[in-house]
Amino acid sequence: MKSVNIKGRKYKVIWTDEIGGNSSIAGRTKMVLKEILLTEDKDMFEETCLTIIHELMHAHLYECGLVEESVDESMVSWFHVNFFSILNSFLDIVKSRYKDNEADLKNVQHTLNRFIKGK
Repeated sequence: MKSVNIKGRKYKVIWTDEIGGNSSIAGRTKMVLKEILLTEDKDMFEETCLTIIHELMHAHLYECGLVEESVDESMVSWFHVNFFSILNSFLDIVKSRYKDNEADLKNVQHTLNRFIKGK
């Protein structure tokens, strides 16, 4: 069983055939239990990835103290839908600023790796 660190809290990631007896639910985050339940359809890779991001948004909002927001599906959906667009815009700005200096680009890569690893 995989776990993921979310704001210093360890969440179990549980892959299952169905969630709560409902085969149409792709993911659920149980913030109090620190569990992220996911189903996977091998033919729907992109949808599975978006579900993972959606469930991570629930957990991140909760762990940031935004308890009401963490259960607001419209807010969580907005974040998961816009996540890659925001990240892409960020990368465009950073790459354009540091494009002419190899040392700066390596520093950007190092910094992004630290962000990704949460360190």
